[in-house]
Amino acid sequence: MSFASKIKVSTFLSVAIILVCFIFGLVGCSHAPWKSDTASSTSGELSSSSTGSTGKHTATGPLPKYYDFEDIPVPFELNIDKNESFIYQTTSFKAGVLVLSGRVDPSSVVSFFSTTLPRENWKLLGGFRYHRSILVFEKGSRICLINVKESPLKTYVEIYVAPRVDGLRGSSEYKLNN
Repeated sequence: MSFASKIKVSTFLSVAIILVCFIFGLVGCSHAPWKSDTASSTSGELSSSSTGSTGKHTATGPLPKYYDFEDIPVPFELNIDKNESFIYQTTSFKAGVLVLSGRVDPSSVVSFFSTTLPRENWKLLGGFRYHRSILVFEKGSRICLINVKESPLKTYVEIYVAPRVDGLRGSSEYKLNN
């Protein structure tokens, strides 16, 4: 791995950790106000009525896509931007940023992730909403931050997946240059 690649990985992980710490400090583990009981009735979402041979839910509409993370489904309307996406993988973990875009309503994207990620055993920790929506999930030793932003022509989605660093919750004394 070249020095420039190491700098990119270090920078990505530093930014991801700082962003997650900031969100934990502001959001806490409170409820998500955008979740509603009617979200599961929209078409195109995963249905609990039909399951595949693996026991996982299959869709009543178009199937979601899976890119580099096998437990993070993505709405079929979103396409990956490989020039902006970045994945770092070792034998013990995979982290990175998936950058996607498509012509889809941002609130349906937020609803999709709020509904489907818990089915993949991700726990919704909190988030922000309105012009830019941010969802924060946790699963095991990983954190997933999903940033949904609307533009006049497209909706842009960034999915950040990083290893969770124990001791960061509520700690304002953590320094990245340990």
